[in-house]
Amino acid sequence: MPILKLFLPVYDLLPVAGLLTVGAGLGLGFIELFLLSTRPSAVSQPKTPIQTADTALLLGIIPTGGMLGPLLMLYGLQRISAVVGSLLLKLEAPLTILLAVTLFREHLGTREVGAVMFIFAGAGILSYRPGTVYGD
Repeated sequence: MPILKLFLPVYDLLPVAGLLTVGAGLGLGFIELFLLSTRPSAVSQPKTPIQTADTALLLGIIPTGGMLGPLLMLYGLQRISAVVGSLLLKLEAPLTILLAVTLFREHLGTREVGAVMFIFAGAGILSYRPGTVYGD
């Protein structure tokens, strides 16, 4: 995503955010078509059908996650360096997991904890600068 920083001085935020969302949808659509063509028995069936009670939640998720999220990400990327933006994007998955565990009481197994620790360790290694003393 930090490569998008090169496009931000040239293009407006809204079209670039829209292209991100459209690209993600097309990519997932092609993966679905590929999976259906290789395994016709693996028809995409939801494990749990959408209930009518979920409609209000979905109507909130679509604008925030599909439209507002990419727009705010690009807005923030305009204002920080590409390195910092890349590190923050790397921490998106573990922080989302932290929200799921704390707010929604999701179960986190040992493999998932290990994966989160590897992500944090990688971000720490990437942000390490020899000779820099923090806290002074």
